[in-house]
Amino acid sequence: MKRFFPTAIVVAIFFLGCDLLGGDSETPDSPREWSSEGISAEILESIPKEFLATVELDLYVDLFRGDTPPDITGAYHFDPVFLSRTTIPDDFTPGTQWPSSYLRFMAQDMDTNTVNYEQLESNPDGPDGRQAGENAYVIGEDDRFSVIARENVEIDGEFGATVLFVFSGRIAAEGIVDLRTAVVMIENTDPHDDFPAGTGRSFETKTDGYAVRTDWPESTTTAVLFLDASVDTQKATQVTTLAVLRAPPR
Repeated sequence: MKRFFPTAIVVAIFFLGCDLLGGDSETPDSPREWSSEGISAEILESIPKEFLATVELDLYVDLFRGDTPPDITGAYHFDPVFLSRTTIPDDFTPGTQWPSSYLRFMAQDMDTNTVNYEQLESNPDGPDGRQAGENAYVIGEDDRFSVIARENVEIDGEFGATVLFVFSGRIAAEGIVDLRTAVVMIENTDPHDDFPAGTGRSFETKTDGYAVRTDWPESTTTAVLFLDASVDTQKATQVTTLAVLRAPPR
């Protein structure tokens, strides 16, 4: 038995070395290449490639390719929410808990592959954060989908920003499986903001990976993030920014 023990060690080291030198297994930090193949020209005209690449390569949120996405209409509860990855300098540690979210997809058009969406963050210590967008891109095939939205926002009612929002997962009868979300700053006019252009955050739930189907909550303290013609700001009790663009409420 002693005679073969050193041989086993050598064999184990050999295979370990193969992995370390770039074998078939890929670690989360391994270099990866990005391709825009499978993403429509319309999306690429609206959103520069480098920001879409950041979503997949740096934030590890899949953009499911395809032009036959499933029907994703409905409301979903995303809870608990944790910071998964971040490229913002000196940001919160991955694993930090964020406010739970409700997501709602509406008026999905299977011909144009667009969808309206709304996100509501539950904040027990203040007004809920809200965002809403129309005609976001939705791509994918079979049960896999990605919603991609470029939005002009006001941060805390003062400075303008252009932000990329992504929601990706697999649709099921119970809800959305393996939901991952990402926010990437495309442009930020706030000189004092800690969220510079080209950086982003991704979020996930670490329980069962589900965002379960639910009823949309009624909120009387909803705060508006997107200030455009489709939003009546007079009905909001306070204008604020979603926590995904700032810090989680304490």
